[in-house]
Parts: sequence; structure tokens; C-alpha cells
Amino acid sequence: LLYFIFFFKQKTAYEIKECDWSSDVCSSDLYNSQIPAGNYSQFCVRFGRFVFDPEIRRIEKPQKIISIKKPSKSRIWWKWTVGSLKQDGKEYLIIHLINPPVSKEAETDPMSTLPEPVNKVDVTIKSPPEGKKIRGWMLTAESLQKGMPPKTQAIPLKYKKDKKGRITFRIPQILYWKTLVVEYRDK
Repeated sequence: LLYFIFFFKQKTAYEIKECDWSSDVCSSDLYNSQIPAGNYSQFCVRFGRFVFDPEIRRIEKPQKIISIKKPSKSRIWWKWTVGSLKQDGKEYLIIHLINPPVSKEAETDPMSTLPEPVNKVDVTIKSPPEGKKIRGWMLTAESLQKGMPPKTQAIPLKYKKDKKGRITFRIPQILYWKTLVVEYRDK
């Protein structure tokens, strides 16, 4: 004689809400959303290693090797978001560029005023490693420009090199959050 005993636990409203927002399986509505900020569930699936990889090492005092040039009245959060990652014989410099909320109320009121886009942001990196080939991408889930539909994508970026060996990448516009990934690899 064989008996099977099943135990079921009813989920609380909090647990159901947590499921709705915390996993890709539970957040299919978010995954297919067309909100102006973009599809961050899709972004995290596609580019998660540049956000969540445990091997990413935060760069202390990144302003010693990176400078940001932007319109004078604009703000960008970036200094605490810079990291490096070594994988598959390549080294990556990862810089998250965030257009911060207009006011603290944005944290509690989803209908609060959004920041104006920041245009023409130049990211300059001091002297990359010798003998390395350099490539850069802009990772984004948002629109490339205000009024365009959002799209999760990696866009190759060209850079300019000055006489001192510094390289500069131009990010055309930051609505909310864009990520610059610079790859260094052997030539």
C-alpha cells in the first residue's frame, strides 16, 4: 500500500506581488512592456553579465581614469557605478550613466516629474592599456532619442583618440540609464 501526502501553502498577497515583480517568469507583462524607460527585464537577461556578474570589481576613485563632459546644468550619476571585469582573455571597463530623478519624490511617486534627457555626453578614458585593441558599446533598453520607441540593444561606438592617448566615446543622449562597455583585448 502506497500513500502520497501533498502539502500546499497558500501565498499571501505580498508573496504574489513579490513574484509579479521579481522574476522573469512572473513578470511577462513587464517583459513585453513598451514603457519609455525601456524593457529592463529584457536588458538584464541580455546584458546581465555587465550588471550582475560577481567577478565585476568596483573601481575606487574612477575620476582618476575617467572624466565626463556634459551640458553644464545636467547631472549624471556615475562615479559609484564603474567596474572592471576580466573574462575569456578580455578586460571590460563598465560605466553606468544614470540621469537622476528630478526630486526625491520620484522614489515614492511614479507619477512624479521625469528628468530632461542629457544630450551629448562625452566619456574620456585616460591611457588605455598598451598593445590592446579597443572596442566600445552603448548598452540600452530605452529609446535612443526622446519620442522614439524603446529598444534593448548594444550599439557599437566609435571613439576619438587625442595626442595624450586618451580615448573619448560620445553617448548621444541619456533619458534614464545607459551603459558604456569598453573592451580591451590583445591585438
